[in-house]
Amino acid sequence: MKRLLLTFTITLLIFPAFADEYSEKLKIANEYTALQNEGKGMDLDTMIEKMWVPIVEEAEARGKIISDEQKDELRTVYYDTFSEPLTQIMENSGMIMAENLTLVEITALRDFYKTEVGRSILRKMPGIQEKEKAHNAEIIKEKMPDVFPVLRRVFQ
Repeated sequence: MKRLLLTFTITLLIFPAFADEYSEKLKIANEYTALQNEGKGMDLDTMIEKMWVPIVEEAEARGKIISDEQKDELRTVYYDTFSEPLTQIMENSGMIMAENLTLVEITALRDFYKTEVGRSILRKMPGIQEKEKAHNAEIIKEKMPDVFPVLRRVFQ
C-alpha cells in the first residue's frame, strides 16, 4: 500500500513537469511549422494546386485539351476533397514533432530556420522537392514495366 501511495504521489509530482515540457515543445514545434510553411510559401491553396495542376499539365503536354471549366471542376473537387485532411495534417505536425523530438531538438530546429541560412534553405526546398519528385516519377515510369507482370500475377 505504501508503495502504491508513493508511486501515485511521485506521478502527481512529475506529471505537471512533463505536461509543461510537452506544452513548451508543442509551442516551439508550431513556431517551426509556421516558419517552414511560410518559407516554402506553402499555404493550403498552394499545396492543393501542386496536387492537380501537374496532372493537367501532363495531359495537355500529351495533346489533351482541357477547358477552363474542366480546370475549375478539378480545382473544386481537389479543394473540397483535400482541404480538411491537409489542414489537419498541418495542424497536427507540431504535435507529432512534440511527441517525437526533445525540447532541445525542436528548439534547435526552429532556431536554425530563423537564421538567414535556414530561411534560404526553406525558400529553396520546394524547387528541390519538385526535382526529386520528377526524378522519382521517371524512375517509377522506367521500372514499373518490370513490376507490373508480378503485380498482375499476385493479384489475379
